[in-house]
Amino acid sequence: MMRTLCADLRSEYEELANLVASLTPRQWEVPTGPGRTVWDEIAVLLTDDLAAIDALRDARAFARDLREFADHDGEGPRGRTAWGRELYGELDGATLVAEWRPVALQLTERLLHCSADDPVPWVGRQLTAQAFAAHRLAECWAHAQDIWDALHRRRPQSARLLHIAGLAVAQHAATFRARGEAAPPACPYVELRAPDGQLWHWGTPTLDESVRGNALDFCLVATRRRHAADTLLEIVGPGATAWMEIVQCFGGPPIDGPGRGERRVQYTDNGA
Repeated sequence: MMRTLCADLRSEYEELANLVASLTPRQWEVPTGPGRTVWDEIAVLLTDDLAAIDALRDARAFARDLREFADHDGEGPRGRTAWGRELYGELDGATLVAEWRPVALQLTERLLHCSADDPVPWVGRQLTAQAFAAHRLAECWAHAQDIWDALHRRRPQSARLLHIAGLAVAQHAATFRARGEAAPPACPYVELRAPDGQLWHWGTPTLDESVRGNALDFCLVATRRRHAADTLLEIVGPGATAWMEIVQCFGGPPIDGPGRGERRVQYTDNGA
């Protein structure tokens, strides 16, 4: 499982690197969200991936350095953006990518030598190496989505979405607890159509509580890049409805997603 997951993580990194490789100086400055640009998306990934390598390399050293990383992470997107600019603000986009690509490769290589159940320290919690790799993949995918959206380009879909959807389902109860709410007794049944037409599903089929639709829509909501009402997801039941309002594949504190209609994107290409 780790070999497949690490290969998918590497593919996710490579797809993003290829996307930004040909950007013009003006495109690097395109806004991707409040106070953040395409450049910032790569800078945030670089700082996070360097911290991830430290966590894998030396847990004690990471624990000593955790306060600075956690302080910026705890400030949310603005704090992480400011930190990236503080560290790399003198670099242009092409140079920033040249700094980030070997870091991303080193991270995947280190994860490849981990066993799935190896403990990895992270901000406020400890993850297994398998969960950690999946979280890094979801993080990369989400930041890449911000860039695809900012450029008004439709991104290719892949079976790597399975990792993101699986994380969201696994985080079901934790997502409610993170908001101080009691989690429903069970996760709704989830049935998603993969990019190749296959069906992915979690749980027992039921007519009372379910989420059905295509995997891309589900992952856009789970990474807090779309509001569920702006997708074609079929959501049945009060438990499923409540979950889709707060669903997130990332662990840790709650992440506010866009409101209804706030992130509708008009694509200017024909997509893939």
